[in-house]
Amino acid sequence: MAANSAGRPRIAIAAGTDPDAALARVAADRPATLVLGSWGSPLADPAGIKRLAALTNSAGIDLLVESADAKVLELARREGLATRPRVPVRWRLLAPLGRSYALLTGSGPYWDRSRAELLLGGPMLAVAILLALAAAWLLLLFPSARVEIEVEQLDRRLDLTAFANPSFSDVNARQRLLPGRIITTRVSGSTTRFGSGRRPVGVEPARGAVQVLNLTEQILQIPAGTVLASDDGRRYILTSEFALPTQAQLQALGDGAEPAPDSEPPDGETGPGEEPVAETALERALAGIVVVETYRESPDDLGQLAAIADVGAMRVAIEAERAGAGSNLAAGTSLRAIGPYGALLQLTLQEPLSGGVDRQEDFVTEAEREAALQELQARLRAQAEAELSAQLVTGDYGQVLPESELRPAYTTRYLTIRDPAGGVSFEYQVELELQATVFRRSDLEELAQLELTGARLDPVPYRMLPGTLQLNEPRLSVTLGNTVAVQYEAAARIERLIDPRTVREQIAGLSFDEAFAYVNSIDGVARSDLRIWSPFGDAVTWLTPRIEVDIAADG
Repeated sequence: MAANSAGRPRIAIAAGTDPDAALARVAADRPATLVLGSWGSPLADPAGIKRLAALTNSAGIDLLVESADAKVLELARREGLATRPRVPVRWRLLAPLGRSYALLTGSGPYWDRSRAELLLGGPMLAVAILLALAAAWLLLLFPSARVEIEVEQLDRRLDLTAFANPSFSDVNARQRLLPGRIITTRVSGSTTRFGSGRRPVGVEPARGAVQVLNLTEQILQIPAGTVLASDDGRRYILTSEFALPTQAQLQALGDGAEPAPDSEPPDGETGPGEEPVAETALERALAGIVVVETYRESPDDLGQLAAIADVGAMRVAIEAERAGAGSNLAAGTSLRAIGPYGALLQLTLQEPLSGGVDRQEDFVTEAEREAALQELQARLRAQAEAELSAQLVTGDYGQVLPESELRPAYTTRYLTIRDPAGGVSFEYQVELELQATVFRRSDLEELAQLELTGARLDPVPYRMLPGTLQLNEPRLSVTLGNTVAVQYEAAARIERLIDPRTVREQIAGLSFDEAFAYVNSIDGVARSDLRIWSPFGDAVTWLTPRIEVDIAADG
């Protein structure tokens, strides 16, 4: 709906205007043109428009609503008010241009009655057309240059090494580092085998007597438990403590020493008028030195005692430290004392040591244990590696860490089982914890692309053609801790990156020959073509606003 605005007073509702005062003025000035602001200003909202509509309908006021806000006009039209768009000031200033402006801007109905428009419309339109033709002529005849470049493509192949570690979170191209993660599995198992070994086990130790010679000039008190050893390492112990006279004392006894007449015999021995035994004579000769129990086997007469005294030595009972037939010794074997008496005594077997007895026993050999353990560990490792592989997702690579990197990798328990009826078996119970370092193929491809294009150390001088990257199966190895070395071969088709803006900047102001030489000097250019059109000569001057650079792949 539209209304004629000729002769109407204009009532502008500015920001801050009292809506009631504006409505009172509308009621007083009939007919009127009410100029509203944008949406949300006074009366330019649903409540204000409804009040205007109610006022005009009840009072029969001829009101024309004008606004630059299409939303306000649409709401006013819905309420039955006459409306028209408000032309911005910047367009109203062009009113003298006449009908040409009105036709171009679509505001013709609001300028139809402008006499200035009728008078000036034709000439101004002609001027506008002439200006457009002049601009087109200048653009068509202005200097221009066109550069066509074909970029050379290369096939590049590199042998590369990268390192994956769980402590890295992103691809580090400069240091060739790949982010990784740790996956873990734990498996356990057991194996039972029968032992096939047979070995002797000592039952009784060898026993006998050794001849002891005192190499000093003093009486020695030798304690029980003193250890003696043979040259081949077999060990024996003295079973009783004894006092060892010197050689001179023993020899003096052999020369016929007798007990004193007034001496009393010890309890349990011969009385007056009885023949003294060797023990009593020895005790008298040594002036009260106590002889150990082994000497209480009294000889039948003093002849045997004299034989002992002639050599200046005594016989002492000994026993093998370890049971078994291996503790038996032949007569004439020399022994030595272990400890402080080693250099003070001379020990010789006058009679063989015997009585050592063995029995045969079943046992598990070390080779059987080792073979069973290795077989079980290999089986568990294969099982653990299979479980780790099952945790890999598509596009992942993983390297199992060696057991030496885990603390501990294997937990082992060994049991030996003896059958009362004979025979022996053993059982190994092993638990294995295994870990692997895993990284993504996409990260490896990203690093390979940076390597192939030279972007690892420098700004990207090349670009890789999509779909040309090829990676062989990487070879993985653990270097240190959980860091995995990744050796792989990467290949791709690449081409040099040439920035058209750089080319335009470089050839501006150059002659044709200089511009052509520059274009052909660009690294990676296979072929190029330069065309210049200019009425100012064969040069790309600053007056050449149109420099087109077309870059295409070789072939």
